Amino acid sequence: MGSLSRLFRSSAVLMCAGATAALLPSLAFASYPPQIAPPDRARPHIVRAMTPMNPGIIYTNSHFYGDVSIKVEVHDNYLGDFTKYQWVYTVTNLAYDPAPGISNGFSGFELALPLFVPDIADIAAPDGIPPWVINCCSGQPVEWDLPNAVDVVGGGTMPGQTEKYSFSTLPRLITTSTGWYHTWIQNIQQVLEYYPAGDGPEVPDLLSEPNQELCCTLDPSGVYMCQALPAGQCAAIGGTIVANCNQCPPITKSVKHSWGKVKSIYR
Repeated sequence: MGSLSRLFRSSAVLMCAGATAALLPSLAFASYPPQIAPPDRARPHIVRAMTPMNPGIIYTNSHFYGDVSIKVEVHDNYLGDFTKYQWVYTVTNLAYDPAPGISNGFSGFELALPLFVPDIADIAAPDGIPPWVINCCSGQPVEWDLPNAVDVVGGGTMPGQTEKYSFSTLPRLITTSTGWYHTWIQNIQQVLEYYPAGDGPEVPDLLSEPNQELCCTLDPSGVYMCQALPAGQCAAIGGTIVANCNQCPPITKSVKHSWGKVKSIYR
């Protein structure tokens, strides 16, 4: 309790709820957001094995961070609009609530995208917006926050809860986030947990041109081809959308032998 009380004595004075919306950036520590290196424009796209998926889901992966897990699903449409992708993050809070009764669970979710682009839209939070505040503090999209002063729902995603966060973009290639998650204590963002290097939740690659998709198809000889196509064309030709060409099935070489050769092999 001694260390916790010292933490509170060093924290900023609580601000009234009425002023919160206008002053949200000042509620955080002066050092927030953490300084992270800019993304490497030459970085490879992530590689995942192809797995059967539900209709409309072109990519899925799950991440485990000890007391929190995040499942990522990329949909090839947003509410039937195939000019958009929907990015859905299902957060399961196993045990993250650093100061029970004072902190409010998983209440800060940062993806730390490198750019603001006009096609990031349709941002949704578990309890609606408000009370969740979007892109309030770090200067990097997409960020969900539930400061204590506007928390009228009893916390963010609390231990034992599973909730969804989502947004849409134009169809884009896939890369990994460099962000973090945190809780709120006395209207200050605290106990930041960073995603391990290379294991952040999947996000849209904003450094690549939009409205394209990587598509795996079989050519007439039975060899898989991977090519960039305009968004929507892959399904039209019976292909499979992938995050990386390395996700196409391996090529199996076909070898033909004469009957005499076959008999000699099995003598």
